Amino acid sequence: MEKVLFFTSYPISHIYPLAGLIGNLISNNYIVYVLSDIKNKDLIESYGANFLQYPFDFTESCYENDMNNYRMKCIEYAQQGKHKEALEEYLKFDIASVMNVNSTRKKQIKKIVESINPNIIFRDAVDHFGKIIANEMNINVIGYMTNNMYSINFLKTNPNYLCKIFMNGFEMEKYLGINYFENFIDIELNLYKKVEKELCAEHIQPLNQFNLDEEFNIIFSLDELQPKSSFFKNKEYLIIKPSNKNFRVNNEVEKDIKTFLETDKKIIYIATGSIVTRDISYYETIIDELSKIDVKLIISAGDKTSYLRNYVKKKNIEKNIMIKEFLPQIYILSKANLFITSGGFNSILESIFHRCPMLIMPIASEQRLNGYIIAKRKLGATIYGERNLKKYLLRTTKQVMNDGVIKENLKTISLNMQNENINYDKLYTYLNKKKNV
Repeated sequence: MEKVLFFTSYPISHIYPLAGLIGNLISNNYIVYVLSDIKNKDLIESYGANFLQYPFDFTESCYENDMNNYRMKCIEYAQQGKHKEALEEYLKFDIASVMNVNSTRKKQIKKIVESINPNIIFRDAVDHFGKIIANEMNINVIGYMTNNMYSINFLKTNPNYLCKIFMNGFEMEKYLGINYFENFIDIELNLYKKVEKELCAEHIQPLNQFNLDEEFNIIFSLDELQPKSSFFKNKEYLIIKPSNKNFRVNNEVEKDIKTFLETDKKIIYIATGSIVTRDISYYETIIDELSKIDVKLIISAGDKTSYLRNYVKKKNIEKNIMIKEFLPQIYILSKANLFITSGGFNSILESIFHRCPMLIMPIASEQRLNGYIIAKRKLGATIYGERNLKKYLLRTTKQVMNDGVIKENLKTISLNMQNENINYDKLYTYLNKKKNV
């Protein structure tokens, strides 16, 4: 039997989309192994795969001291008013942070690969080890991405605008000039070369987490969301939509949540995701602004829960606001009229499936581009930068909740998602071709 080894990422949001693909490979007589973090073990094994634990934390850079030096230089330049130099030192810090490959780690991973002797490697776009080791050991490799792919090709279609979104650069224009981001890609690529040389580091594909350029690549997304301008010539891409199982509503939720959502008022759900949360001022602004209109707010606030409960109590507005540490997101999206989210891709797909309009307030670069796509496809709106939150929140909220075009577009794509025909023929044609080489 053929053996497959997955190199995954740590967040569970990168594991959920793999269920259908792993199940399909197993049903076609492949033995599947998955390298991941121990917290994902039970989920991976529930898919029928063999779990393997990374022997180190690959989210940690091999160059912490150098990162600190870049950070300090960034601060120094900023204090001197040298904004371009400060940004470039920040970018060097960011590049060094993903350089997590050294000879020791590579040897540890190679031992695992040699013990399994896989016929093919599937690697998450954020992974470096699968790509490097597959090339060194002459193993076929397939890349995959659990977000839309926003490649250099895509950014080049309108670099000054799209790179500005990517870098959250709207506030930087007054320091950098209005055309700075026109050449941002070249600046970034040159900095990758510079950092590799300065650190004597192993070569890492620039912007690897956004550029899938293997011979064959899988994108866990929807045809309606993935910009085809991202694709590289002479490379194959297969877009796999999520399984409906991911979106099933579990009605076994706490009684107080059900009671709160039984209302004639419009419901706005606020959640920022499981990895990066917001500071207190973000939630305060949302509560202050949206309590001006006749809606119900339900907020997943994590470790901010206690503070925010006291905040709304002091303002005497707790009647129409529920705040909990964790909330059953899919259940709430099936009831909500608006989802205010950071724009993580799983949240976007859940929202589309349940036809809930989105207002995306992004944190990370891919979330900003997700917000751009959602607004462009008229599935919601996005607001860049917390400075704009108070200025535009109320107006944008009303507009998105009442936009008939958004509702119709969500309905159309949701119906397409419910058609579970996922055609893996393209993948197996490629795998069979590689068997015969």
